[in-house]
Amino acid sequence: MKEKRKMSLTLLQARILAITILALSLLLIALGSYAIYLKLTLKEYELKIVELKTQKPPAPKNDLSAFASTPTTTPSTALESVELTKVSTPGTPGRIVAKEKTATSSISEGSEGTKTEEEEVAEVTEELIERFFEVNVPSFEFLVSNMRATLDASESFNVTLEPSPDVIYAALEASPDYLIDRVSTDLFILVKVGSPTSTAATSSTAESPSSTQTAEFYSIQLLAYYTFETALEKTFLLRSNGFPAFVLSYFSSSGRKWHAVELGVYAGLSDALKASSELPEDLIGKIIGHNIADRFVRRIRSP
Repeated sequence: MKEKRKMSLTLLQARILAITILALSLLLIALGSYAIYLKLTLKEYELKIVELKTQKPPAPKNDLSAFASTPTTTPSTALESVELTKVSTPGTPGRIVAKEKTATSSISEGSEGTKTEEEEVAEVTEELIERFFEVNVPSFEFLVSNMRATLDASESFNVTLEPSPDVIYAALEASPDYLIDRVSTDLFILVKVGSPTSTAATSSTAESPSSTQTAEFYSIQLLAYYTFETALEKTFLLRSNGFPAFVLSYFSSSGRKWHAVELGVYAGLSDALKASSELPEDLIGKIIGHNIADRFVRRIRSP
């Protein structure tokens, strides 16, 4: 009786083992099939990527049917008839000017009293140029974004008042070492950064505006940080919202180097104090994420 019972138990184990082996075999077959599928799919993607890299994209087609009466005009006529060149003049530096080129393709003329294809194309081209390449007076936001972001307390400065934004725009093209602030709607203060010799010799031209040596000037210190990157980040946030901010690096009496977030440049202490009292605290606080109630006016150059 005992041996018979032992044989039935062994048979049960054999059945369990057979079922386990069968299940593992099916699992391995499924995994292998999925791996083959993934490999084939990856190969297909690789072939598509290679085709995209090696195949030259077709040239874009410009449909001129909206403003051409007959299809005799070549598709690229509207683009070939315009040449954009950049010229610099004292009044409007960096201006984009459009020149009309002679079209190489033949354009058939329409009957009298109706516009020809050439006239239609010229009108549409002129409208596109006026829309996309219109030259405006440089905005204060553009000046703020392009002026110098940092300076050191050991650097010297010259201050001048300029009524024309074009003069300041030309100065920015000539050199990035300028700080700019707007005193009123049509009056800007321009600060030249450099050595006393070079700034004192500045000539009165549109590209290099006249400067008057000043003993000292002031700015509004909002915050000060140990790390330059943090101060620069706050400065860019202010500039992107139209505030003329910059970073001033200086050493404290203890010998520690600080990086202050400064706002504005003022030739007089009273002007700086007045500007500080009129600052929109809530708006600036939201921009930089910090309360500026403890701001103060500081002299950023000693005589």
